[in-house]
Amino acid sequence: MDPEALRDATERWVDAEIIDEATADQIRAHETDREYEPEQEHPSDGDESPTTVLDQDRLVVALSVMGAVLVGAGILLYLAANWDRLSTAARTAVLAGTPLFTAIVGLALARDRVPRVGHAPRVGHGCWFLAAAFLGPALFLLADLHALDVDASWLLLAWGLGVLPAGHAFESRPTAALGLAVLVGAIVDVATVATRPFAVAFVGAVVVAAALLVRDRSERLAGVYRLVGLAVATLALLLVAAQDGRYGWIEVTAEPTLVASGLVAVAVAVAVSVAASDVVDVPGQATDGDQRAAAMRLDALAVAAPVAVTTAVVAVVRATPPFPELAAFLLVHALVLGLFVAIVVVAAGSGSRALVNLVAVGFLVQVLLILHSTVAEVLSGAVALIAAGLLLLGVGLALERGRRRLLARIQ
Repeated sequence: MDPEALRDATERWVDAEIIDEATADQIRAHETDREYEPEQEHPSDGDESPTTVLDQDRLVVALSVMGAVLVGAGILLYLAANWDRLSTAARTAVLAGTPLFTAIVGLALARDRVPRVGHAPRVGHGCWFLAAAFLGPALFLLADLHALDVDASWLLLAWGLGVLPAGHAFESRPTAALGLAVLVGAIVDVATVATRPFAVAFVGAVVVAAALLVRDRSERLAGVYRLVGLAVATLALLLVAAQDGRYGWIEVTAEPTLVASGLVAVAVAVAVSVAASDVVDVPGQATDGDQRAAAMRLDALAVAAPVAVTTAVVAVVRATPPFPELAAFLLVHALVLGLFVAIVVVAAGSGSRALVNLVAVGFLVQVLLILHSTVAEVLSGAVALIAAGLLLLGVGLALERGRRRLLARIQ
């Protein structure tokens, strides 16, 4: 069994009081082919608990993905250095065959079909991710090699539509995240410069809503959808906040990409919110019904919050000027902070450590933007550095304490 899926499943069973912690440890030990030993107050250095084994498996996954990235970079550098020496047919064969061959190797490693190698699912994950990552450069190089008049957005769309199903087929979170990021990149390429942040933020909310459809098949991939969607929306809004209130140059018009993404995001947010309210309004709910209603409220908040904040930010940008720049600056940052608060509520309710870390990083970036726009412009060089440093130390201390409390509550 996948080690992370096993850990998540047993933790849910313990929280639901289906099994106790000792039984969960026995299950983990059995699935990792280790002898179960009850936890001791002072275990010896040589003892390895099932949790330690699972942590080591995570390390193997990280090393495999890093190795795949390095191999892919080496292949690209080699091809770049020897590209002119190859014929057109050879170039085409290399570009088309490399992703396919790497994917076959990854699948064989995962299914124990490589002689004298054995079962290596984590290395197979790395090869599978390498194939997905190499697909994009291969498409762009093939289009350039054969002089195809294809827009970059179509190539990005083809890349994303090829990678995302591969992530689902292998239940690979890095591969699925790459596919989502590439599809968002296609939206970025289509939208105009002025409307890109808003269109991307709306698309991020749609990605969060898509997690609800994915959850029935894979809870792990649903978490990837939610994390990527909220990260994309947060990053886009922080880019707007980085303009220091000088929103006069941003011409927000009825650009097709912005209008389409906004309408879809609003429709999805309304649909999810209505579904959540219908569940809450049903009388006589049992305990399971109450938990389902709470989960749907969190889903509605995760989708509606970025949509509402993005819509409000668009309104502020459209009204500046004549709306004062300072007021616009403060209002946009307040809206982004409200989004962070909503994400914290979702993280605490759903038990997502990744969302807690996302909020911590995003809030730190927001503080840096505020310091750059206020302290750095008002005070002199040395005093500004001291003031900014003291503020950052205080914010860092508060962030760390708040993050630990949230993680403790989740655990």
